[in-house]
Order: sequence, then structure tokens, then C-alpha cells
Amino acid sequence: MKSFFSSLSIKVGAIVIIAEVIVLAMTGVLYTQRFADEVDRRVENQLLLPGKMMDAGLLELDTVADAEQMQVLIGEELIESVIVGANQVVFFSSEPAYLNQQVDNTPLDQSLFDASLDEGRVISLDEGKEIVTVTPIFASDRQTVRFFVYIKAANTEAQAEKANQVNLFLIGSVITIVLTSFIIYLAFKFTVFDRLEKILRTLRQIERGNLSARVDHRGSYDEMGALATSVNAMAGKREQAENDLRKLNEELEQRVAIRTRDLNVASQVSRQATTELDRSSLLRKVAELTREGFGLYHVSIFLYDRAKESLVLEEGTGEIASQMKAEGKAFQISDRGLVPQAARTREVALANNVNVDGNHLTNHHLPRTNSELALPMLFGDNLVGVLDLQAEQAQRFSPDDIRVMTTLAEQIAIAVRNAQLYEDSQDARKEAEKANSVKSQFLASMSHELRTPLNAILNFTQFVSSGMLGAVNDEQVDMLVKATDSGRHLLSLINDVLDISKIEANSLKLFIEHDVDLREEIDSLASTAEAVLVDKHVALELDIQDIPLITGDKRRLRQIMLNLISNACKFTDEGYVRISLRPEPEHILFVVEDTGPGIAPEEHQLVFESFRQTKSGLKKGEGTGLGLPISRKLTEAHGGEMWLESQVDKGATFFVRLPIHPVHLAEAKEITI
Repeated sequence: MKSFFSSLSIKVGAIVIIAEVIVLAMTGVLYTQRFADEVDRRVENQLLLPGKMMDAGLLELDTVADAEQMQVLIGEELIESVIVGANQVVFFSSEPAYLNQQVDNTPLDQSLFDASLDEGRVISLDEGKEIVTVTPIFASDRQTVRFFVYIKAANTEAQAEKANQVNLFLIGSVITIVLTSFIIYLAFKFTVFDRLEKILRTLRQIERGNLSARVDHRGSYDEMGALATSVNAMAGKREQAENDLRKLNEELEQRVAIRTRDLNVASQVSRQATTELDRSSLLRKVAELTREGFGLYHVSIFLYDRAKESLVLEEGTGEIASQMKAEGKAFQISDRGLVPQAARTREVALANNVNVDGNHLTNHHLPRTNSELALPMLFGDNLVGVLDLQAEQAQRFSPDDIRVMTTLAEQIAIAVRNAQLYEDSQDARKEAEKANSVKSQFLASMSHELRTPLNAILNFTQFVSSGMLGAVNDEQVDMLVKATDSGRHLLSLINDVLDISKIEANSLKLFIEHDVDLREEIDSLASTAEAVLVDKHVALELDIQDIPLITGDKRRLRQIMLNLISNACKFTDEGYVRISLRPEPEHILFVVEDTGPGIAPEEHQLVFESFRQTKSGLKKGEGTGLGLPISRKLTEAHGGEMWLESQVDKGATFFVRLPIHPVHLAEAKEITI
């Protein structure tokens, strides 16, 4: 259906029909209007005829009463005929009720019978369906009106004549349109459409691939013939272009296949470079991938020894490479040959026919070599080694091959460098782990050794200050108490160092209890907090809710809470310190909130690092920066988490969420972390 309406013949036919319809419609309107006017004038004249004949003395008054004669005279159906005297009295009428009546006593319009009327008057009633004529009849002097003839008749015959004329015109128009359209269609069909269809059929054949199709236009020299000639010429050129394109496409497919193979090999080598970090294994796999991917005879990879200025065979393909490695295959960078040449010049060294190229060195392990390509493996400006490729075919390496394999050599250089860096990093990691282990063992040992004499010093000092060894005065007691306090502070620092050392050495033990009551611990710690805040304008607030007993190391859980509470009390000079303990589903949340100086967002992670302190902590000049790191590690050892929320000058809030019954501690009595 769509192709039917898009046909040129249909479009031309539609245009012709539309043009004819417009012309005929305009002509028909003018013609029918003129015809209607002529019919109307004829009907009016016929209705006026009886009155004019009476006025001329050619018609008797009694004729008006004869309906048949009146029908003949007026040509229409008589409805009513009336004769009105000059005194406007009806003295004859086809309607008996009007006789001898004044006009104003009848339905007749009195204004129609005006003595000044000098000729007949015509009135159309009921939208042209009825016509009324009033004709004055004059006396012999032609000055005085004797009476008026009133005739009312139907206009049916005239309307029917008009309708018949319109119907005849419409039928004629339709016949004219059909005949002219058919004639025009036949004319266009044989002169344009059939010839254009031939051209279209030929173009469709060409479009489907039949480039030998041609338009037969013999003996035709008009525009359609010129079009057919152009189509034939275009088809010939396209056929030639198609043949050329087919050849180019075949060549392109071949080149694409080769480049796809090259990219596939390069991709596999790159994948090996990113997934394989063992240098020997990496180079062995890369060499084999390169040989198989490019269809080569042999692939060798030489690495550069800067100290000896030599190129040593590191890996190659097949049993031949193993034999050459066993023989210690190597080159000095100053030797003759393509491999040393590529290393010296940092450029590609090529011998596409080794039989005529003096730079090629014959290798009895590779007797079938006819082409050799050596590519320097560069990492930046540094020489890593040389990739040596050998093929059985002469002229094997094209410029495209050289570009691809140069990229391949660069990838291998990067892979070798990454493998070397990985080996170096592994060695460095082992050394660092060894040093860290020694450090942790040393700190643990030293801390343990320091605690024993320090405890003895604290005990002896307390004995002296209590007077057990003799009388002491108040000043001496004050000094001894200060010495004891300093010793306790030093013991606390040593304990922190010992704890962090044990944690780093994975030797800290947790002694598990299954009925730890944190509320009891908070009550004890609150007393300690009050003692610290006794000289400060700081309120201690407690929000302790009912919580279940939990599983964990009671002493270490107390240590976590003590570190957070003591930090809050130490850094808060005014405001409040709020301690909260509330239950959650399967967890307990411990919160310490203060109105101290706060911690900048960029320092949030810093406070949980060993031996690191914030700016506020450094100003206080106390502690080692180990309390929070130890607390977080102990929290995590219990299966919990610790975090903080804080901004500068807005205080800090530390959160500790502990599982009520950690799964990993369910059956344990003692674990080492």
C-alpha cells in the first residue's frame, strides 16, 4: 500500500485530477449561478405576464379564475390569485373568504397595493419556494391605477430545473475527469512511466549486486534516454569500483587478520606481564607466546648486566634455549652481531637475509635461520636487554612487523622491570619484617626488664614515706610521694610500650571470662575520673543503663574504658564529661563524650596510630600516644569496633561497640593476639 501511494504515476494522476476538479468546480459555480439567475428571471416574467396582458387588454379578468389557463401562462402551480381594486377592496379572489373585503381585513400585505406602483413587483417567499407578483392595471390615460393583479405561485418547477442542471453538470464533470485522466495516464505511461520503470528495475538489480544489468534505450534520444545512458555509465563505473573494492577488502582482511594476531599476542604478553612476577617464569612464557603467535623459528631474551657490560641469555624457546643457557650464551656489548648492535645503538637491528648480511652471526644450534631481528628492550632511557627473533623465511620481517614487535619489546622491558622491583620489594619486606620482629622482641624484653626494678623502687619509696624505716619530715614525705607518682606514671608508660610490643609481636594473651559486668567497672572508673577532675570546673555525667553480662578479658575491657575516660578528663578544662553505657541488639555501646578542644577531621585517623599525638596532646606533653592504638586493637580483638566523632573547639565523642558474646571467644579461655 505504501509503495502504491508513493508511485509517480499515482502522484501525477492525483495532481491532474485535483487540477481538473478545481477548474470544473470554479466553472460549475459560475455556470450554475448564471443559469439559476436566468431561470429566476424567466419565472418572474411569466408570473408578471398575466398582469401585463390584462394591462394591454389582451386578457380578460375571468381568465384569472381559470387555474388551467393560469398554469399555462405562469408555468408554475397557482396557489392564489386575487384582483384588488384601487380602493383596496377585493372584488375577485380564488379564496372566497377574501371577496368584497378590505385588504387590511385579509392576510394580504396592504403595502403591496400602493397606488404609486408603476410596474409589476416580485417578492420571494419561504426561501424561494413561493413567488408573489403584484401588477398594477392602469386606466386608458395611463395615469390612474384601476386595480391590481395579485398572483401567488409555487417555484417547484424552477427549483427542479436548477437541480437537474446541477446534476447534469456533476455527471458531465465526472465523465470529463475520468476520460481526461485516462487519456493523460495512457500518454504518460507510454512516454514516461514504462521507460522510467525499466530504469528503476535496472537500478534495483544493480542494488542487489547484479552490476552487469543495463537499461535498453535504443533509439531514444530524449531526456529519458539521457537518464538511461547515465544509469548505464554509472553501473559500469560501479562494477569497476566494486571489483577494486573487493580486491582491497581481501587485502584488508588479510592485513586485519595479521594485525589481530599481533594484537592478540601483544595482549597475552601484556597479561603475563601483569599477572606473572617471577622473572624466569615470565620470560619463558613470553618467549614461547611470541614464537607461537608470530610463527617464528626461535625467540631469545638477553638481559643486560651493566656491571659487566654483557648481554646474558636469560630465557628462550625449546630445548635449544636450554642448551645455549647451559653453554653460558652471552655477548659483550662491543661484540659483532645483531644482538650487541641493538644494545649499543638502542635501535632495531635487522637481517632479512642472513646469507648476504655480514652482521649476522651463525649459530650451529639454529641452522634453519634465514631472517633475524634484534630489538632493544628499553625502560625509559635504560637498557633492560635485547629481544632476538629468528625466522626460517627470508624477508620475514616487514615494517609493520617491526612496529608491533618494537611495542612488544617495550612491554617485555616493563615486565622485567616490574619483576625486578617485585623481587626487590620482597627482599625489603622480609628485611623490614625481620627488623620489626627484632624491635618488638627488644621492646617487650626491655619493658619487662624495666618493670621489675621500677616496681621495687616504688615499693621502697612507699616504705620510706610511710616511716617504716625511720622518721621522715613533711617535706621529705612530699618529695617521696611525688617520686612515687612519677614512678607510677613511668610504669604506666612502660606497660603501654609492653602491650603494643606484644600486640605487634602477636604475643599478647587475653584471658576470657563469660560473666564480665561492665557496670561494676564503670562505677570504679567513675571514682578515678572524679579524682582527676577535682580541681577543674568539669561535671562528670553518667548514663548507665541495664546491660547483660558479656564475654571477654575483664582487665583489658577495663583498660579500654580507662584510656578513653582518662583522655576525656585530661583534655577537658570546663564543661562536662559524659559516660554512657547502653544495650543494643547483640551488642553493648560504650560512649565517652567531652567538651574539650576537639580533634580536627584530618587527625581522626592519626590518634589511632602508635606513637602519634594530636596538636592538643603535644601541648599537654603527657603520654606516649599508645593508649588509643592499644584500645582499638583490644576492641577489635574482642570482635568490636571503635571510632570517634569530633570537630575543633566542639569536643570529642569516642564510641566502642562490643559484641555481647563474640563467636570466636565462645569456647575459649585464653587466646593470643
